[in-house]
Amino acid sequence: LVRDLDDRELILAQGQENTARRDLSFIEKVNFARQLQDAGYDRKVICDALSVDKTLISRMLSVAEKIPVALIEGIGAAPSVGRDRWLGLADLIEETETDTATLLTMANLQAASDRSDDRFQAAWDYMNGVIGHQRAAATARQSDARQICAADGLPLGNALRGPNFLTLKLRL
Repeated sequence: LVRDLDDRELILAQGQENTARRDLSFIEKVNFARQLQDAGYDRKVICDALSVDKTLISRMLSVAEKIPVALIEGIGAAPSVGRDRWLGLADLIEETETDTATLLTMANLQAASDRSDDRFQAAWDYMNGVIGHQRAAATARQSDARQICAADGLPLGNALRGPNFLTLKLRL
């Protein structure tokens, strides 16, 4: 069967054929959506090609913006990793502002495993460690006790400042 197709029809046929042939993982669909967007296709065409709604396309393109292509390629298809965990990884990367080179090096994806699901887990574990460290450092900076003294140097009490509170303890 030979048909003449314009670019839009070709993209739709390609997306539908790929979806019918093999159940693509979430991140594979994200990559396809990114490629279509980079090629200048509008969201309606991307939705039709992947047979998904506009809300999901928005989430996919958000992941595509936050997770660098090199990291996605380093991890691979990760078929057991669902949409929510990819969205979570994207949010961790955005929150920590970790650059791609650092993430690829520190997560050591190539040594993590031959399985892409394990490589995702290595990146996930690394990012959770980074965010935990950053939050602990922020709490430590914000939670400090200071002595309050009168003009003559006589201690009057203490002030304890935390992330969401300020406590004053005055001496009687």
